[in-house]
Amino acid sequence: MSNVNYAAMSDRELKRYILTHRDDREGFYAYMDRQRSRPPKVTIKLDDPAWEEKIISEIRIKDMSLVRLLNPQQHEDILDLGCGDGKKTKEIADSAARVVGIDICDSGEDSCNNLEFEIKNATDLDYNQEFDAVFSNLVIHHIKTPEQVISSVWNALKPGGRFVAEFYGHGTAEEIILALQEVMSSHNYSFDINEDFPWYLPNQEEYCNLLINQGFEVTDQSIFPVKMPFVDICTWLEQILFNTERFKHINKEAIFAEVQNQVRSQLFKNSTWFVNYQHIRIVAIKSSELSNNN
Repeated sequence: MSNVNYAAMSDRELKRYILTHRDDREGFYAYMDRQRSRPPKVTIKLDDPAWEEKIISEIRIKDMSLVRLLNPQQHEDILDLGCGDGKKTKEIADSAARVVGIDICDSGEDSCNNLEFEIKNATDLDYNQEFDAVFSNLVIHHIKTPEQVISSVWNALKPGGRFVAEFYGHGTAEEIILALQEVMSSHNYSFDINEDFPWYLPNQEEYCNLLINQGFEVTDQSIFPVKMPFVDICTWLEQILFNTERFKHINKEAIFAEVQNQVRSQLFKNSTWFVNYQHIRIVAIKSSELSNNN
């Protein structure tokens, strides 16, 4: 039992404490509990005539803050891991010497000047110490082999390079996932989140440990909740699980309807459906040329 008074610390003091006392699990969990207790900042209603503009603005603000955390410099080569449509890649390119955006699908953008786009798998990059920084925004949770991603990032970075990423973590859609497991069980179907859910949702400590095991020094880490409006839970489940083998041969519409009914009291407020996300944000430095796995 720790004698440290975490409650007496400010948010900044507690964050600084856990970054310098990584073996203090009680301190880490105190910080996590404090972050989870924060009220969500997104309160946009679906019937708001400016709904779409406000959602785009909210996402852009969060994206921009991640780019500010990256802090690209004019002399730097930067890799955007999972660049999507390339918009964020272009924003980074305004400040960096060279930016390469990679994604498993074609971004639809052409390479030009200091900006390149390539089709690559994040788990099997063929870069060797080429980049000063690797940036990744809301992509990592889509890849269920995190060690391979971290190893690829490590190899792509120059010694002293940084990895700046944000992704969904443990607790994301927790109410929906728990209800789905219960409903599936009541119909004599199994549902294993590790096998049947397409996202990788680590807790903060778990992912930081993977980085440390690779040889990274984690210099910043945070977790924050985002409550996002959605059409309804059935639609959300359909979009997330549409290509999942577990649901290809069962009456998923009926299952999803039961799940939606079960979470209504938790996720339907003021005539609006919401999904709760937990965002993990990390900054890690490649602190030496050799990882602990080599």
